[in-house]
Amino acid sequence: MPGDARWEKVEQLYNAALERPEAERAAFLGEACGGDEELRRDLESLLGQAQGGAPGASVLVAGRRLSAYQVISKLGEGGMGEVYLAEDTRLGRRVALKVLPRELAGDPARKARFIHEARAASALNHPNIVALYDVGSEGGIDFLVMEYVDGKPLSELIPRKGMPLKEALRSAVQICDALASAHAAGIVHRDLKPGNVMVT
Repeated sequence: MPGDARWEKVEQLYNAALERPEAERAAFLGEACGGDEELRRDLESLLGQAQGGAPGASVLVAGRRLSAYQVISKLGEGGMGEVYLAEDTRLGRRVALKVLPRELAGDPARKARFIHEARAASALNHPNIVALYDVGSEGGIDFLVMEYVDGKPLSELIPRKGMPLKEALRSAVQICDALASAHAAGIVHRDLKPGNVMVT
């Protein structure tokens, strides 16, 4: 499609998307863009800027596809990225996508740390450590594909007055076993806290 015609289409779809409620935009873009991922990325970028591209705004939206992974919903965020529930369309399983936040993607040191995290995680094989399945970069988004653990953070399961000793020890033994395995591989977690421990 010639440049002028393409930008005319981008402008038309952009305005049509803005007229829709935010929750309906992903479905609209999926239908309006067909299989043209470049067009969709351009529109999502423009829509993100229209919303201010503010820190804390999600990098991905439900329905967005990165490689073979279809985003379902946002699970949470931390200092090193946002985590999304996604469907692996090749294998038909749910996964967790961790993406480097938009505001950090241009920082070479953060990006290097993100890649280092991927390499380190791929070396681990332990029942109490999330498995890393894949790593990728598409449309300016760097991402890790990890095992999805359906559970609750330990922080939500600790009562105000603390856990009973038997439960606390059961969790502590599993956490320490996982840490010992990571340390034996030369890996230090650096952000171990109840909010980062999932309990199934």
